[in-house]
Amino acid sequence: MTASVEILHSEYNLSFQPGDYCLHARLSEFLETKATQVKEKKWVINLGAHAIIVRDQLTKIFQNLLAVKDIVTTAANASLPASLACAGIMACFTTIIQAAEQHSHLLQGLTSISELICRLHVMERLYLHSGTKQDISLLDNLRKTMISFYSKILEFQARALCYLHRPRASQFWRDVLNRDGWTNLLQEFEKYQDTIGRTTCVIADAGSRQRHEELQKKYQKILEALRDRDTWTTTSDRDKQVKRFLNLLYTCPYKDRKDRNTKRVPGTCEWFIGHNKFHAWQGSSGDDLSGLLWVSADPGCGKSVLTRYLVDEVLLSNDKRTVCYFFFKDDFADQKSATSALSVILRQLFIAQPHLLHDAILDKVDTDGDQLTQSFSELWNILMSVSTNPKADEIICLIDALDECQDEDRNRLINAVNDFYSGPHNNSKLKFLFTSRPYEHIRRGLSDLITALPTIHLSGDGEREAELISHEINLVISERVHDISRQRSLMNEECEMLIDKLTGVSNRTYLWVSLILDVLENTPEFSKGKVHRILSDLPTTVDSAYEKILGRSTDKAKAKTLLQIITAAMRPLSLDELSLALALRVGYQDSTDIADNMEPIYRFRRTLRDLCGLFVIILDDKVYLLHQTAKEFLVQDSNSTPNRALSQPTT
Repeated sequence: MTASVEILHSEYNLSFQPGDYCLHARLSEFLETKATQVKEKKWVINLGAHAIIVRDQLTKIFQNLLAVKDIVTTAANASLPASLACAGIMACFTTIIQAAEQHSHLLQGLTSISELICRLHVMERLYLHSGTKQDISLLDNLRKTMISFYSKILEFQARALCYLHRPRASQFWRDVLNRDGWTNLLQEFEKYQDTIGRTTCVIADAGSRQRHEELQKKYQKILEALRDRDTWTTTSDRDKQVKRFLNLLYTCPYKDRKDRNTKRVPGTCEWFIGHNKFHAWQGSSGDDLSGLLWVSADPGCGKSVLTRYLVDEVLLSNDKRTVCYFFFKDDFADQKSATSALSVILRQLFIAQPHLLHDAILDKVDTDGDQLTQSFSELWNILMSVSTNPKADEIICLIDALDECQDEDRNRLINAVNDFYSGPHNNSKLKFLFTSRPYEHIRRGLSDLITALPTIHLSGDGEREAELISHEINLVISERVHDISRQRSLMNEECEMLIDKLTGVSNRTYLWVSLILDVLENTPEFSKGKVHRILSDLPTTVDSAYEKILGRSTDKAKAKTLLQIITAAMRPLSLDELSLALALRVGYQDSTDIADNMEPIYRFRRTLRDLCGLFVIILDDKVYLLHQTAKEFLVQDSNSTPNRALSQPTT
């Protein structure tokens, strides 16, 4: 190797010094010059009188050199081993042209090197400097193999230079003795080429697999994105269907209507919770008659208060039970139909157990639209279907004031319940609790079940139950009297007198107690003598209490007008609407006159209380009759008590 470097330096002025930054430029210039000389020499070498024909092998060398001259120059700029290899080829080739004898193996080696230079450079760029992510161990093996191959090429070139610069006699004897080992070097070339070829194939396969895996990952991501988009689209569309269906089922503000009923006084309703029939109903499976409980009571006995207590405090929804409720009210158009009740019950059920709302139900929303909530049969079938779903938890339906449901709808609901409990309904999770007045037509409707139907009458079916109910009503009296005492600063003996007088009335009900205590609470003068006079003329029935309330009105004519408007209205009127209706009823026609005679809301609220007393209640600026019994009292015939009371002059 040292000898070949000296030859390059002495013959071609190419020096190789460490840190020589101009070496690549000189190599490029050297390659350009020698390539031009080779081109001019053509393909015949003349030695004296002899022409040595080396056309076949030389032609191949020349073609390789001319074809890759620019690449060779680039290689010289990019890689020092490649630069040295290129320079060696040119030096050896020009020496061979001048040589008289040339060994075929030497030419074969130079031919191979001329082909390998470009190929090795391309491999180097493709596999070692491409920047792609490959197996590090494979790349290290390839790099080491290529460095060893370059070393053998340089060794071959160094031996060739030294060989060609020896005397011909020395060349002859070296050829005879095979001192330079051209054949062995060529065999090693082939081994290195095979090794590099196998390594690059493995790298290529690994790269292909890696690219394939990367493509697969990208493809999977695309598929997942598409699936997510489809899922989101499907979910989004279904969510819209669910939202629309739940909106359709929201036929009335059922929670507000529940909360319109007063909360129980602590200590009351306890006798009912401890009743053995209630316990049996609670523990029933729902698939026989024990899953139905009918609670009946006379007007004003606290049915609605009890139902609210059951919903809010006793039968709470949990992960194993869903409690749905509906309060029928005769003074609400949207609260006295069976379809409205079923719609509200289904809405509560699907909110609590959304997995029961399957696609077949949602499809009905698309096909039937708003008409779905108007069809009793469709709504009832949906309730029956979901109640037998194996994934359904216990479903409890509390329906209050069944007697206030409009007649036709009530009959359909009772008939449906009859069919449900009379026919096969295995594995149903559905249970019902109805409250109503003990009307005969309701009893007749349930006649097919009545012999086995559990029933609790809130007035008490026996002496013991009557005592418990009476005790709970006394608790209400005691609490209300103490409230009045705090407000009006009553003395202890006055409180005791009130309690003794009120608890001494037989057949008292929660409603009666409420009416009487409201009268006492709103008495302007609260002296002992006034209280004695009120108690001495104490109404003993609800109707007589209503009559007394009407008799205290400050303007009976206007009170009568207001109560007629409230009773005849299709829905609860707001304070604004009632004030406007009163102005129109009085006879004002001109808009200015109407506006001038309408009181501000805050003032009209007080006027309404003064005129109608406890007959009306105001919730969220809407006006309601105190109780269903108040409406029944007002719509009696013209010779009845309310009309006489409103016709009497105010005293």
